[in-house]
Amino acid sequence: MVNGGGHEIPIAEYVVGGLIALRQQFLIADHGLRAGNWLFSNNRPDAWVGELYGSTVGFIGFGRIGREVLKRLHGFSVRARTVTMHPERLVAESEGIATLGSIANPSDIDALVASADAVVICCELSSLTRGLIDARRLKLMKPTAHLVNVSRGAICVEHDLFVALRDRRIAGAALDVWYQYPPDLASEPMLPAHCPFQSLDNVIMTPHSSDWTQGQKGRKLALLAAAINDFAREGQEASDAGTSP
Repeated sequence: MVNGGGHEIPIAEYVVGGLIALRQQFLIADHGLRAGNWLFSNNRPDAWVGELYGSTVGFIGFGRIGREVLKRLHGFSVRARTVTMHPERLVAESEGIATLGSIANPSDIDALVASADAVVICCELSSLTRGLIDARRLKLMKPTAHLVNVSRGAICVEHDLFVALRDRRIAGAALDVWYQYPPDLASEPMLPAHCPFQSLDNVIMTPHSSDWTQGQKGRKLALLAAAINDFAREGQEASDAGTSP
């Protein structure tokens, strides 16, 4: 059984898929070809797509999700940098991490975003992390860098992120978490942010769905069934012993 019900598995797949899609320019290439424009092809020596292979990926937060992502990225020979709430709990070498820093240390975060080809946000939202990625840190990022947020929208300052993407200060983003949500599924259609991210061709937008998979549902049900079985077994053992569970 996977700890935590296995939600980190589909989220990790989402992160890797998003990074590949951004590097390979899937959105722009798809949109262009639908209009008959061959934007990235072998007869366009002035236009190239990128590779995930050999790049530096920076993790803001490195719990179960970060570990699952890095497992999948090992095949791309990436160099991993991390900042986490509890760096003392990690041994960088055993985790395959090149550098390890603290979210509580602003200079560690600055160094990570400045050196990374991709930044993956998978930390908890707290008073320490709210607004962590603002205009100043976005300007530190490489113009070729991508950002993936599977944590909480508020970790990135909404307007600052929009402007950085609109003005190509960073190359693109995959965003699964947002700034406003509909109150329920029956409500009227609602955009996920105040800024018009939907107008940008370098943003993959998904509706907080990265862990909403059939596999995740099955693992949760199996975890629940195992917990019920454990409770029933303990109750039977207590009854056999003549005591209350």
